[in-house]
Amino acid sequence: MKKKILLVEDDLELRDTLSDIFDMLGFNSDFAESYDKALQYINEYEPTYCLIISDFLMPGKNGIDLFLKVRSLESYKDVPFVIFSARTDAETLKMIKNNGVTDFIKKPFEIDKMSELIKKFY
Repeated sequence: MKKKILLVEDDLELRDTLSDIFDMLGFNSDFAESYDKALQYINEYEPTYCLIISDFLMPGKNGIDLFLKVRSLESYKDVPFVIFSARTDAETLKMIKNNGVTDFIKKPFEIDKMSELIKKFY
């Protein structure tokens, strides 16, 4: 059975692109467009995701809010969590680092960069 990635991203075009990358790398994936939808998937299919990749800015709460909630769940406390964002100001990057997010990738990113990031974990 293929490992599964959860992508939290509200941009449909980007989700389609990343879906192709995940498939090419041998992963199944689910896509959520918001914090609430991501938690719905996580609770519905727990534990199933080997990696969570989340946009920083999304409808409702942000990627850090999602990261903190996911980390509070016993079965997800060690699952790699990556935030990606076009926001690279010092405050945002400090927030990501200080909360212990596994990794960060800047938008826009090259397909090779995302592939390398995923391969780093698997």
